[in-house]
Amino acid sequence: MFDNTGVIVFEGTDPDHIFEILLNAEVDVRDVTEEEGNIVIYTESTDLHKGIAALKAAGITEFSTTELEMIAQSEIELSSEDLEVFAGLVDALEDDDDVQKVYHNVANL
Repeated sequence: MFDNTGVIVFEGTDPDHIFEILLNAEVDVRDVTEEEGNIVIYTESTDLHKGIAALKAAGITEFSTTELEMIAQSEIELSSEDLEVFAGLVDALEDDDDVQKVYHNVANL
């Protein structure tokens, strides 16, 4: 239902160049995209730190995100009524001090 995935985000606009850097470093890359002036890299979970090291070696040292995330394999859309109930559940879970992060597969939340 979810894939454990390395996520690296930093300012940039040339995903092809970044993909080449990572391939040369033999990082197992799932995807490299450009979103709103940021490069977003998805790696195999075991290659997250290897990807960060390759980028640092290439002179990229400031990252806005470097973490493991659970990415949904498929997403669903909820009706507005169900979405309201689900949003309340997510808010309650996020407010719990024992919960670090909430993952879900709802596309329209």
